[in-house]
Amino acid sequence: MKASILIVSLALALLFSPVPAEAERVWLTTKAPYQAPEEGAALEDPPDGFRPLMVQHVARHGSRGLSSSDDEDLLYQLWKYARDRGQLTELGQQLGPELETMIAVHARLGFGRISRLGELEHEQQAQRLVARLPELFQLTDDDRRVIRITHSGRERAADSGVAFVNGLLEAAPQLAGRLQPAEASPSTVYFHSAEGSEDFEAYRDNDPQLTAVMARLYADPMTEAAYEGVLRALFTPDLIDALRAGELEFIARADEDERLNSIEDAVEALYGLYTISTNLIHEADFDLGRFLPAQYLGWIAMIDDADSYYGRGPGFAGRDITYRAADALFADMLAQAMADPPEVLASFRFTHAQVMMPVATWLRLEHAWPGTEPGRLFQYDTHAWRSAEIAPMSANLQWEIWHNDQDQRLLRMLHNEAPVRFPAPCNRHLPDSDFYRLGEVRRCLQELHPTLTVP
Repeated sequence: MKASILIVSLALALLFSPVPAEAERVWLTTKAPYQAPEEGAALEDPPDGFRPLMVQHVARHGSRGLSSSDDEDLLYQLWKYARDRGQLTELGQQLGPELETMIAVHARLGFGRISRLGELEHEQQAQRLVARLPELFQLTDDDRRVIRITHSGRERAADSGVAFVNGLLEAAPQLAGRLQPAEASPSTVYFHSAEGSEDFEAYRDNDPQLTAVMARLYADPMTEAAYEGVLRALFTPDLIDALRAGELEFIARADEDERLNSIEDAVEALYGLYTISTNLIHEADFDLGRFLPAQYLGWIAMIDDADSYYGRGPGFAGRDITYRAADALFADMLAQAMADPPEVLASFRFTHAQVMMPVATWLRLEHAWPGTEPGRLFQYDTHAWRSAEIAPMSANLQWEIWHNDQDQRLLRMLHNEAPVRFPAPCNRHLPDSDFYRLGEVRRCLQELHPTLTVP
């Protein structure tokens, strides 16, 4: 082992060990399962005379399996290659059965589908909503407001909507007649893949500033030490040397453009399987964490979080390319909230992490703002962004709209079911209150985002 790698490995061990439970969750990044709020958490009472009018809701799909077979296929090919040549360590020999279990789970579940845990996350989220706002769902015959369901158009988002509705109807069966057929709405809840997103795609694929910053992170000696440290525990040095030299290449059966031909490819495939296994607790009993020691896992997760931070989050100070397309979603939410007379009782939208991260940044929520200044690099000790807290599985943003007999409207915002404040220059209805006048929210958001147009 090179002396520099040994020194950095010792530094990693000091940096990331021992492991508190909350760190383990953070290191799951965007694959962290949803963490429901503590039971009995108190919310501020609305001002006198105000009652709930509607809910505007947008949520990520629930916990899921792998979106494709590539990671499990490629890593299993590597493992079998090493097994057949006697290039596995004792720990490495134990990896194969875990991979075989993962492959069997996806043969039953399918790829990109929500797991049972993902269904429960949304069912229970809906039930908590009804318990929190029971008055909203006590309807009269002359109340014609409807419930709208929209999704990205992808199967796991649509399935999450079905699970949410199941939980909603279990808690409030009287709502069945108010449900509108679910519809795909990519322009509002999948805006980075909708028509007009070409500038964002160009940023993700070819932006020199983004390319340079990620290259700096991968070139860091701690990155090399972390990735090699994981593989040394599983494979013999001659196999690792062959991967490093580019002498091995494995091609995914489902997509020949997906290949494993480097140390980074191998470790990131293993990391992807480890994180997704936490979403599959009802499908199998995995123990993939033992293949990613804590002294390396923290750094590998940080690299993954950096990709989210620069690719979907606040990114670089002075650039809004990662989040400005969220205008379309918030224009829709504001238009429905301000409609007179109101047309919807609730609007439930189901989407992906690629939306929930820009949403948090667009709103300048805590830890999702600001971006880094030139020359400053995202790392866990330089920025509080954590994808596991910003956009875990089933992450959600809820706007509760309240009104009084004069139809004055107030708004309270919850992120992952906890109240959060709007950024300055938004003025609260009362000092230290979680409630805002709806017109004030529109005014201040348009001040922050001059391109926001509300019909």
